[in-house]
Amino acid sequence: MLTVILLLAGAIVIVAIAVLAMKSNFKSSRREQSAPSVVTAQRQEKVRANSVRASGGDD
Repeated sequence: MLTVILLLAGAIVIVAIAVLAMKSNFKSSRREQSAPSVVTAQRQEKVRANSVRASGGDD
């Protein structure tokens, strides 16, 4: 009986580690995908700010 309990506890630990690893990988992959869009948005904002400055205002 004790062996069965230990085997079940070990299986639960292994499944929990696998789930945490998958969640961590998913978050990091989402961050990698969003990074280029953030850079693009910052670049576009910089261009917009420069064009407003060059035109003399944001009317």
